Amino acid sequence: MKSDRVRLFLTSITVREVKRHIRKKVKEASNTIDKFRKDLRILANSANIGVSSRGQRLEEKAVVEELTAQFDEFIKQSRAEILECDDINPELVFSKYFEVKLPFEEREEKRREFPDAFAIEVLKAYASQKSSSMTCISGDKGFSGAAKAAGLSIFNTVEEFLDSENREWDAKVTEHVTELYRQNVEVIKRAIEKQFADASVSLSDVDGEVEESEIRDLAIDDDPLVLRIDRDSAIVETQVELTFRARISYDDPGATVYDKEDGRTYVFNTINEKVEQSTEFPLEVTVHFDPSDESWCDFDIGRLNEGQDFEVSPRYEM
Repeated sequence: MKSDRVRLFLTSITVREVKRHIRKKVKEASNTIDKFRKDLRILANSANIGVSSRGQRLEEKAVVEELTAQFDEFIKQSRAEILECDDINPELVFSKYFEVKLPFEEREEKRREFPDAFAIEVLKAYASQKSSSMTCISGDKGFSGAAKAAGLSIFNTVEEFLDSENREWDAKVTEHVTELYRQNVEVIKRAIEKQFADASVSLSDVDGEVEESEIRDLAIDDDPLVLRIDRDSAIVETQVELTFRARISYDDPGATVYDKEDGRTYVFNTINEKVEQSTEFPLEVTVHFDPSDESWCDFDIGRLNEGQDFEVSPRYEM
């Protein structure tokens, strides 16, 4: 994508909303930690920082400041322009409120969409003033519907927007990259299988071990999203649907007894079974190509499951 072809805008309302959500989510996390901290207090004595931190109180103020600073740095690095709402006539928003027009709806929770309403008016006014197009990216259906009604273009994700831009401005390269991807789907799938063989698979819900795992079924999109194009490479995003089988072993909950007198748990049986698990996740694939040789290409795949462990659950009804 050509440099500076796209400019990023945020409304001052959106910035304040993000920072409010940071404070809210940190508070919720702190409350959750406090709820279980009494049982975890023993961990605070561990010399391992990763373990001891689980038994300590969360310093809310410090965490909020750190995460807010990260958001401010993102704004700076992305060179986002902040659009203020000072010049927006509140009557424009209140008329939509009383007439129950998007983003307001009859449902009670949708009668409080004033931040969204003001943000849309800010974006609409800027686009009109500059006589330019404005595209909104939002996964919120209410906001998207209201923005579309206001004449703004809408995408649900950044990835969909980047794909659209690349297909419009670098159509020839995008078509070539997409075709290389389609011709080499099996090559990419083999790379996924190879990386899965070294991936971490963990057992959820019970204490136990994953003895081994293998892919049983694997599918990827035929039409990936093209996120970025460089001189001799491109990054595309595909959706992976993966089913794997794992051999697991864990203590039988029905044959486990806790002895209060000596404070010990006794296990009289271990369950061994094979289970299947299906998961779906986005995957970035880097397509390397030669502008002077249309037949050559190579591929690098990103981290499976967005870098998280694959999880498998026992068949046992807990």
